[in-house]
Amino acid sequence: MTIRNIASLKEELIDKFSDSAALSIVVGDDAVVDLSFVQLVEAARRHAGASGGALSLAAPASGRLLDVLRRGGFLDDLSADDARFWLHQEAL
Repeated sequence: MTIRNIASLKEELIDKFSDSAALSIVVGDDAVVDLSFVQLVEAARRHAGASGGALSLAAPASGRLLDVLRRGGFLDDLSADDARFWLHQEAL
């Protein structure tokens, strides 16, 4: 889930949203992720919300994804909605 394959992941999300209005993304602790994945997920969240759908993470961000979120500043001043989405908890 990096810049190298983000275009195919985007297409996969688009296909999945055409089949279902609610999606849950599974990201393993050892998954290789970078900032492009976080940006794609944020865009997909907005798209889902605007179209009456829903996007969620199957489990709270952990491992490499959590590290990318920290380094990218996404965990600084989290909104309640962002805390629920990324960490499955109320705002810190």
